[in-house]
Amino acid sequence: MSEEFGWTWQGRTYPMPIHGFARAQAWRVARRTPASVGLVLKDTAEIRRYYPFGFIFSADYVAQGESLTLRQRIVADRTNTAPMPFSIGNHIAFRVPLLPGGSASSVLVETPATRQIITDSQGRPTGEVRPFGKPGAVPLGTLAPRTAYSMGGYRSGDIWARLRDAGGLTITVRHTPDRLPDGEPVLFNLWGDPGAGFFSPEPWVGKQNSLASGDGLIRLEPGSAYIWTIAVEVTETA
Repeated sequence: MSEEFGWTWQGRTYPMPIHGFARAQAWRVARRTPASVGLVLKDTAEIRRYYPFGFIFSADYVAQGESLTLRQRIVADRTNTAPMPFSIGNHIAFRVPLLPGGSASSVLVETPATRQIITDSQGRPTGEVRPFGKPGAVPLGTLAPRTAYSMGGYRSGDIWARLRDAGGLTITVRHTPDRLPDGEPVLFNLWGDPGAGFFSPEPWVGKQNSLASGDGLIRLEPGSAYIWTIAVEVTETA
């Protein structure tokens, strides 16, 4: 793991990779069918170098028709001596254009966010929140490449981002957290580079640098569970 930062818990400083520890771990395959797979990650001595809590994290992927559903469940160990702080995100990315022969910069992105959480050159929130200045669907070419657009201000039950190709293919990423952190959490982080052929409408529940700042954290009581569902839907129009 590289690009490590630090955070402090009960007087001790722990390193933390810039995108968290979970993505670099070896997940166990708990079940598999032709259209689904279930993965499990449990805390280990190695993980506790970064994160001193017991937990079980399961991720179930189910493909059905033109959709993919990811249901993630985090259970805090009953032996934890305090609520377990965390934030969660998924770096789902798509190749653009969505269809051969199109223009990546002309692919439209849309999300019903009403506010943008402003970040500094290190990607950390500055504390400033602005009204989102790009309402409706906008071409990817109008967004700065490899620049995070951290989105908030969604109505309950209406948390989604959509990519639409002029050739008639649309991908919608929708997510449903069972609860939100206090304050103004980031619920999508729009980031990509059409010139390099990709765009990531990253679903998030939290905020950058949340363990260090304390802002944007979910705090899970010992023995309790958190459930987060992401749905990816593909539609075609003539």
